[in-house]
Order: sequence, then C-alpha cells, then structure tokens
Amino acid sequence: MDGFRQGRVKLLVSTNLTARGIDVPTVENVVNYDIPETVEEYVHRIGRTARMGRPGTAITFFSEWDTEFFDAIRDHVGAELLTERELSLYRAAAG
Repeated sequence: MDGFRQGRVKLLVSTNLTARGIDVPTVENVVNYDIPETVEEYVHRIGRTARMGRPGTAITFFSEWDTEFFDAIRDHVGAELLTERELSLYRAAAG
C-alpha cells in the first residue's frame, strides 16, 4: 500500500472492503470488474478518483443481467454514464 501511495506501484486490485479505506489523492482511474450492487458501493468505489479537482475516469464492466444495477447508478449519477453501444453511436455520428 505504501508503494501505491508513493507512486511506485501503478495498479491496485481492491474489494469493496478496501475501497472504503483507501485514501490516495492521486488515483486517476478506477476499473470496476463487476458492477456494484448498490449506488452506495458505486460511489465508494469511484470516489477514489478525481479528488481535489483532479480529472479521473471510472470504467465499469457489466452484462445484460446487470442492467437493473446500471440503471439505478445512472439515475443517481446522471446521464454522463454511457454504455459501449451509446459510445459507438456517438463515434459513428462524429464520423
């Protein structure tokens, strides 16, 4: 953990449990291998990035069986959450 905080370690694999206790202001990216089952879990996970005015990105993998969780998170966070299909449509329109 010290190596991660000091920038020597660039990747940290974590669980919901450790996601709540990590306080590293320089985290730029969070990748959720599975979609959190509650909005609270999602907020805690992505809350590790984009702190103190810094930019950050959160990517969440989910399947068609997870759409209920995705919709709940999207409703809470707002329309900035895009699925891969929606991103593809934007790319096609941008030409």
